[in-house]
Amino acid sequence: ELRYDRPIRRRADFLEVGAWPTVGFAALEASVTILQHLGVDTISHHIQSWHDALEPALVARGFESLRTPAPAGRSGLLCVRPPEHLAHGALHAGLESRGIACANPDAHLRFSPHWPNHLSEVPLVLDALDATIEELS
Repeated sequence: ELRYDRPIRRRADFLEVGAWPTVGFAALEASVTILQHLGVDTISHHIQSWHDALEPALVARGFESLRTPAPAGRSGLLCVRPPEHLAHGALHAGLESRGIACANPDAHLRFSPHWPNHLSEVPLVLDALDATIEELS
């Protein structure tokens, strides 16, 4: 019988553990194994190549890149500020509706590809962006 009238024990063991997240542990191990196999430097180079392909096309469309020009200071994120005539929230929503995952922090668009993202996806991102811009104009 489940009873709710029992007082809470005043010892640490009042927090009883449930089942261990074994599936999560297995997934973590598989993920770390893949990352170790590929290598952090290889992954970083791939991400920067992806950004190198996307960034100039965004700048050509009037976006301001916030990416540092110093390669040693770059992260896995590419943040751009949209032109003033384009609402960042609407751009984000338009891209999301077209299957492009990005974030929208602080009035910016943030792209964060990783090792599974192929360089052939960059034109798809730009096509979705162009369609969104056309829709908003």
